[in-house]
Amino acid sequence: MATLMPNDPLVEREGGANVHQFLDIHGNLVQGAPTNGYLHNGKLYSAHPSGLISANPKQGIIQAGDITIEVNTAHDLGSLSILGFGPDNGFYVVLEELALNPNLQVDKTIRHYDMGGKLIEMARVPLTEQYTYVAHSLAIGPDGAVYALATYPSHVAVLRLAFVLELNPVFSDPAILGNGFEAGLDESAGITTCVSRDTMINTAYGYYSNSKYLSSTNIDGTCGGRGKPRYLGSAGAYSSVSYDWDGYDKVSDFNGYMYPNTYQAGDINTSKESCSKGVDCSGYVSRAWQLGDGNKHGTCTIENISTQLGSVNNLQRGDIMNKCNEHTVLFRDFGYEEGGLYVYESTTYNAYDRVVYTWNNWSRFIGYNPRKYNNVCP
Repeated sequence: MATLMPNDPLVEREGGANVHQFLDIHGNLVQGAPTNGYLHNGKLYSAHPSGLISANPKQGIIQAGDITIEVNTAHDLGSLSILGFGPDNGFYVVLEELALNPNLQVDKTIRHYDMGGKLIEMARVPLTEQYTYVAHSLAIGPDGAVYALATYPSHVAVLRLAFVLELNPVFSDPAILGNGFEAGLDESAGITTCVSRDTMINTAYGYYSNSKYLSSTNIDGTCGGRGKPRYLGSAGAYSSVSYDWDGYDKVSDFNGYMYPNTYQAGDINTSKESCSKGVDCSGYVSRAWQLGDGNKHGTCTIENISTQLGSVNNLQRGDIMNKCNEHTVLFRDFGYEEGGLYVYESTTYNAYDRVVYTWNNWSRFIGYNPRKYNNVCP
């Protein structure tokens, strides 16, 4: 473990599960030395859920120096992380509880503990106020107040969270939800060869790891109605495959359409252009699921060839988190110790505008449902 000094800058990964030192004790840049948590007043703090595929998915552990705090929740604990510290030397922890009803519901709360590890108050993050998902929407003020960034269709606002001694539950009783399984019209009838999860992930990775030289024509050429992907600048080699609304190109086809040919890389506008090439979110999943040429599905019709899982805990590589008429992502792994999930996706989110591999909080996928391809190999 690296030696930390007070007020050292840190690099956070996976929402704080992996914390790395940025500078050494002499102020020199270091190459990501792990710290195993956050140092405050000479004590190391960390927080980790047991994991959704563990024997105790509703439990987690907070380590505050030599104090161990067990966290138990009414629903599955999707993530658990240290938010920061207050002027009273207490600390704040963020939790995400998960439930299907029948789509994913997330209850994101903050627990305030005193310096001795006693829980003194709680607050709920207003996820219903989020028009657009914000990955890092919470901050602690100098006075110890906690603020959330809320997004609306026309503006954003900073909200001060109200802490109370006890929070009322927001989920329905899970006993009345049923098993959660929902199969659509099975359009995979007649397909005799199943698709392995390795094949799905290898295909997905092939898009993400692709590299292709793009000319100025590929990037800025004439293509009426096209919205240029925002990651593209001047001519040069670019990784991945561009997001293209309603696109369904294979990696080899995308590369063939580019330099020395004169098609344009991607289109982030919601209209189909014959001059732009790439793949959109459901086209990407359709390719990963090996549906073949002419068999692209959208985010709604993809439910006709898949079955809803009874819990996000059941997700396996190559399954999806899907929301009809909005977006779909390909599941790769559950996050490391802090929680969350890793996905492959072709997306315009965060101005990525291409195929990416990212870690996400569960609150990004409120209203989505976990599904598996009907023709996945057993």
